[in-house]
Amino acid sequence: MRIGVWQTEGLTGDPAGNIARLAARLEAATADRPDLLVCPELWLTGYNDPEAIRSRAEPADGAGFRALSALARRTGVAIAYGYAEQDPGDPQIYNSAQLIGANGAPVLTYRKLQLWGSYERALFAPGAARTPPALHAGWKIGFSICYDTEFPETTRYLARQGAELVLAPTALAAGSPQVPDLIVPTRALESHLFIAFANRCGEERGLAYHGGSCVVGPDGAKRAEAGAEDAWIVADIERGQITETAAQTPYLQDLRQDL
Repeated sequence: MRIGVWQTEGLTGDPAGNIARLAARLEAATADRPDLLVCPELWLTGYNDPEAIRSRAEPADGAGFRALSALARRTGVAIAYGYAEQDPGDPQIYNSAQLIGANGAPVLTYRKLQLWGSYERALFAPGAARTPPALHAGWKIGFSICYDTEFPETTRYLARQGAELVLAPTALAAGSPQVPDLIVPTRALESHLFIAFANRCGEERGLAYHGGSCVVGPDGAKRAEAGAEDAWIVADIERGQITETAAQTPYLQDLRQDL
């Protein structure tokens, strides 16, 4: 599978504009066209604007989904993206992510479990349960949004459910290099899986983002990496690399369950 990550500043409060930018980029892609593309946390609405989030929140099958579903069918690329989720009649808003298959069908939806700080807790309700991975293109794929990825329990749960690839839409602030450089590689290594870490970049309403998006293999090595600016990165991943790493460092096999 060729996995792609779009590290972007995005257009706050303009879901249609973000989708139009993605459509132009995907339709122009040739050698760097992925099979599956991951966009950042709250990519549709923007992250650091509560009013934009409240006014642009939508259900999982809302306008953003419908437009992206059509784009996936048109380009043959599966799309994972972060959005603000709110069902009709429900006062709660969730920090969510969704994966749409290349055929335009929904594959997996996820609600962020660990909310970051008072800003997110004032805006969102946390997800109520862990979400198991789903099968897509022969791969078992799970989600982990930003802060969720910093907890080993999140990735370990997915690994024990058979996940081979974790998609991590992110809005990590500047000055946090330990997350993409230390924590994400460790999560991948200790649980024998690939992680596609898709951060925002630039500045939004006074909040600067770190960038540093990456695709990390089950050996903890980065297969592709972005700097601090807008970037489109791709990496070819193979399931056999999981088997090789698990044989060398059999953490999941040797973990005692009787303690």
